[in-house]
Amino acid sequence: MKPKTDITIPTAVEIPALENRLAEIAAEISRLSAEEKQIKKRLEAYALEHPEQHAPLKDEKREGRKLALPRGRVDIILQSDLIIGGFRDGDVKHKDLLALLCEEYSESEAPKVLRKFFDPPSKWENRFDNGVKFRATAGDLLPPRLAPRFISLCTQTDKAGVKKSNITFDIKAAAPVDGKGES
Repeated sequence: MKPKTDITIPTAVEIPALENRLAEIAAEISRLSAEEKQIKKRLEAYALEHPEQHAPLKDEKREGRKLALPRGRVDIILQSDLIIGGFRDGDVKHKDLLALLCEEYSESEAPKVLRKFFDPPSKWENRFDNGVKFRATAGDLLPPRLAPRFISLCTQTDKAGVKKSNITFDIKAAAPVDGKGES
């Protein structure tokens, strides 16, 4: 059992000061959060503008590339195109996938192959919890000339047809705050 941490219960006189300090901390966190969002947007734009600086990810659980920033404290992770979560039975995506699979499989076999990737009607739901497993299964189950095209059809796109991806930031532990800035 963990030992209980001693907490000093404040007196009625201390409550207003604690209340004020808590409000100050909350306001500072809010301000810093807004600043963090703006910095991340700017760094994301930089990363997207400079693909020549990207390196492959070494994490086998994720696919994509990363941009290590100069000081080594932040990596911008650009994950591969996101796989669709599902599609409606009989919609355009469903028909496109079946047509692609029918290039290699019979009309009766194509839906069976599709069921290995998506749970069937009324909406076909992706059976995998991440794109790496989805892509690996496609590589294992589908003929080599079909797998990349199948994966491409299964990637999420926006209204303009641009493939969606996920961008995250890997921020290394910050140096202790001592009031001195790095130069």
